[in-house]
Amino acid sequence: MLVEDETIIRQGLKTFIEDMIQGFRVIGEENNGRDALLFLQREIPHLIVTDIRMPEMGGIEFIRRVRDQLPHIPIVILSGYDEFSYARDALRFGAIDYLLKPINRVEFLKCLKKIEAAYLAEKVQDSEKAFVNESNPVIQRIKKIIEQNLEKELSLQYVSEQVHMNYNYLSSLFRSETGISFSDYLMEARIEKAKTTLKNTNLKVYEIAEMCGYTSPKHFMSVFRKKIGCTPSEYRERCT
Repeated sequence: MLVEDETIIRQGLKTFIEDMIQGFRVIGEENNGRDALLFLQREIPHLIVTDIRMPEMGGIEFIRRVRDQLPHIPIVILSGYDEFSYARDALRFGAIDYLLKPINRVEFLKCLKKIEAAYLAEKVQDSEKAFVNESNPVIQRIKKIIEQNLEKELSLQYVSEQVHMNYNYLSSLFRSETGISFSDYLMEARIEKAKTTLKNTNLKVYEIAEMCGYTSPKHFMSVFRKKIGCTPSEYRERCT
């Protein structure tokens, strides 16, 4: 995402980023921090590149507010002001780099490559993060709601109302923080509960299906087989 009030500079940055880094795509462009915050309620980028001095809301205040909601997104500051106070405040609020205008293309490319490497390393671990406690308290709350209500017909709409957040924003936030969609995480949690119950109880399969939030035993067995590679009854036999 680019936040820059000078259109020519913003367009040049977009072209440079998308041409020089394969797979990078600018998903949002805003000319001030206030509008950028509104954009972040709809979509969550993997990187924010922002100017310092802009109308409506400047870069320092913008990144301070971003850090309150999205502490893990890398932020790069671009500025025409070589002043220690700007750099100090930017780094204090979590910017990972502070580059001066006019932008040195080599230095900017190095910065983007460093961010790309960190992103790819994190992506490798995404599949292992689904059931790991996240530092984000909102994600912890969502996982707790899921854990305590697996027998119900849970939906993202219901959960978003419980945590008082926008539906679309919460969907993007959950995927960004866990590396998995809400629906996939819910399915994983239900199947894990089913596996545990199959191993440790003598309940009927239809009873376990109901306990795990499936109104149709047939649908439960289909999901279980697709995920585990065998029917619930076969899984129980293997575990006994």
